[in-house]
Amino acid sequence: LDNCIVKVIVMDSYDEKNLLNIENDRNEENNIMNLFEKGELLARGMEPAILNKDYRTGKIYYDYSGVSGELNEAKANGKDTASTSLLILGNRMNTYKANGFLIDSNKTDIVHISLTDSGSFGGGNDFHASGESLSSLQELVETSNSGDYNPMNEINVNMRAEAYRGIFTSTSKYNVAQGIIMQKIAERMLQRKLPIFQYDSMHGKLTDSQLSKEDKISIIKQCIEEQKLRTNEIQYEIDGQMFGFDILEELGKENNQSILDSVEETIEKGTRTGKVNEQAQAMKARQQEKMNPDIEKDNSNKSLDD
Repeated sequence: LDNCIVKVIVMDSYDEKNLLNIENDRNEENNIMNLFEKGELLARGMEPAILNKDYRTGKIYYDYSGVSGELNEAKANGKDTASTSLLILGNRMNTYKANGFLIDSNKTDIVHISLTDSGSFGGGNDFHASGESLSSLQELVETSNSGDYNPMNEINVNMRAEAYRGIFTSTSKYNVAQGIIMQKIAERMLQRKLPIFQYDSMHGKLTDSQLSKEDKISIIKQCIEEQKLRTNEIQYEIDGQMFGFDILEELGKENNQSILDSVEETIEKGTRTGKVNEQAQAMKARQQEKMNPDIEKDNSNKSLDD
């Protein structure tokens, strides 16, 4: 019982904004899985980061300007005829690149749907893709499931920043580390955290990574120790200006999801029994009184009509 009360007090140290953000994150994760199961989730593969050296300081860093350029363009004018792949539940599907963004097809304008790699190029009135476009994503899913199957489709779409809903990585530790860094850059640029999913391209399986703060830090540190990552210094360009951060320092600032999960679980159990909830509320009230001793006095002077 005492342990439960302590955990409720821990939760009180998080403000309402943080708790709301966590709830939004969970809703977003559920939405992505629903899109995947309905055959409406696209994958936009991204080029890997480039290892560069600053010759003025001698420091090396990873340049993620490909990621920042993608998001900046989507925010400003929208991405034009971007190449994506439709992820089909249970079907082997190549995503072109090991890491990238998960796209809500309902928030895009679909330009061309191909059962295979269409070799598309150009944009606007100068867009070209081989083969006749299928009529819908549903037709592509049905065709793939009927046996006329190819492990690489291509969907060209016009989209803006709101279409970017998550990040996918392969199942390797190194690529998960890349996804963690992409998540931080996207969070800085979009002011929202894109959930990370691992995609098993061989079996058409998408899994919510559910990485805690400690998990992310551990993965980055392991990759550095194993020389899979050469540095924790990250840079990216926006409109000709370079920005940078230390990924381990940035991760250290995150709220601890695992603690909050434990707290919410405890509250749910306490609510069912009633007893823990009552004691926790009483203790919380006492804590608030200590923080502001005038609250009780002010409340006692107010009538029901005030």
